[in-house]
Amino acid sequence: MSKNKDTAKDGYNEKIPKINNGSYHCCSHGQGRDDYQGTSRKLNTSMITTRFLAYSEYKDYAEWMKSQDSDSRHLYFGMGMTDDGIDALVEKIIREKHNHYFLVAEDRGIWVGTIHVAIQNVDEVEFGVMVATGRRKQGVADIMLREAIIWARNRGFHSLYMHCLSYNSAIKHLCIKHGLSVKTECGESDVKVPLPAPTPLTIGEEIANTTRNMYTLMLQRNMRAFESLYG
Repeated sequence: MSKNKDTAKDGYNEKIPKINNGSYHCCSHGQGRDDYQGTSRKLNTSMITTRFLAYSEYKDYAEWMKSQDSDSRHLYFGMGMTDDGIDALVEKIIREKHNHYFLVAEDRGIWVGTIHVAIQNVDEVEFGVMVATGRRKQGVADIMLREAIIWARNRGFHSLYMHCLSYNSAIKHLCIKHGLSVKTECGESDVKVPLPAPTPLTIGEEIANTTRNMYTLMLQRNMRAFESLYG
């Protein structure tokens, strides 16, 4: 499929019609050293919704990143990152916005995780995964990574790259679960794998994800209305 970036609109790249749904390094992407340990501690994720940010919301990503603790920032960026550094990074991303997308996971409107999708060249994307401290070990990263891979495949990208610190066992476990082989060297780990071509199944899955998100949001609105009326 064509990857003409000029078709991007307000944060959504319209490479597949009718499917809704920086630069710093943006790669070492942690949830914590032991954040994902299988499904034994996974909580109910049925109310989690995902969406890509509009360009006008990119500064909200900066504010969310600045709300993360220092350990989470170090795992994500591979080094300490100040608030000013995050602001400068996002400003650079905004200047190059057609090469950057943000998938956000929300629970009743509250951000619980993000994936920064950076287009590195005509056919390669890089993912940076972050999950809020209190929402780890709950399957949030699993949901986001699956959807981000489908998104990239459906837009014709041929290669996926991720990078993390070698002791970030959570993100390495997540990559292995999704069939992404991890290579560790000199204290850092890399994933670089080919992405299969899109299929009717992957396009259908993206449409199904969008439908599920719309239904869940409608259900959440109805629940809030019910609670406001009946306590």
